[in-house]
This record gives sequence, C-alpha cells and structure tokens, in this order.
Amino acid sequence: FDFIDHSLAEKKPFFLWYAPFMPHTPHTPPQRLFDKYKAKGIESDHVARYYAMVEWFDETCGQLLKRLEEKGLKENTLVVYVADNGWIQNPGQKDRPAPRSKLTPYEGGVRTPIMVSWPGRVPVRLDSEHLASNVDLWPTLAALLRLPLPPGLPGLNLTDAAAVASRRSVYGEQYA
Repeated sequence: FDFIDHSLAEKKPFFLWYAPFMPHTPHTPPQRLFDKYKAKGIESDHVARYYAMVEWFDETCGQLLKRLEEKGLKENTLVVYVADNGWIQNPGQKDRPAPRSKLTPYEGGVRTPIMVSWPGRVPVRLDSEHLASNVDLWPTLAALLRLPLPPGLPGLNLTDAAAVASRRSVYGEQYA
C-alpha cells in the first residue's frame, strides 16, 4: 500500500509484483480461518490449514484490488493473476501434496488460472475452456499495451479469441 501511495504522490506509473508464498508451507493461517474450515467438518488438520491458507491468500488479493479501487486506479490498472501449479493437500501427511497433485502430470499439477483484468479494455469472460500458458503472458501484455512483439516469440495473445480457439495443445516441462 505504501508503494502504491508513493507512486501516486510521485505521479509515476508503477509495476507491482505481489507474490506471497501462500498457500505454500508452512501452513500458518489466522486461527479464525483454520477454525472456519475445521467447523466445516474437515477432519484432517493439514487439509483445513491448507484451505485456510488459500482463503487468506484470496483475502489479501482482494485487499490489494480494493486499495486500487479506493485510490481511483481500477480503470487504469492492468491486473494479471497467475497461480502456481495446483496443490492438493495430502490428508495423511503434513505439508505434502496428494499423489496426483503438484509435481505430477495429472490435473492437479498442471491446470491453474490465468486471469487478466483491465476494466473497459479487456472484456469480461468468467470462464474459458481454451488452453492458455504462462508463455502467453508477454504476447497478451504486449498486445494490450500496444507494444511490438519480437518475431518468433512463443505464445499467443489471450485476448485474441480466434487465436485462442484455434489452439489444440500446450506443452510444458515437468522437473520432478
């Protein structure tokens, strides 16, 4: 918040990279959130703590977006949300992913959200069945910011519906 306020005071554009370690370990959520998930009947403390960490992360993202709105920056700020590859908490082991989770080629290890928000400039789509990858971020941002794209760069502009719809596969590496 101080950084945003400083940028506004200096009348300078800013780039803010918000990348907390949540919900990675250690899973140390606020007690109120842990209690919330335990009250839902989740028997494993490990899973309840993980869910609480995810909600805590969501809260902090919401606080950041609210701050942008309070400062009158919502309409002139491009926000990109990218998540780490999925983690499904193992109920039987503290701070360990489930067998078909992170570090696997299965669903929980590869599918994550990429969301782009820029009110008035990026149309709202609540979901998409199309494939996207982090290699698409630079072509997308370059198109939105009207910047030239170097030739031969991998990825595509995610705001180009025809290009996204024509994609049939996305490849990546698994270093486990």
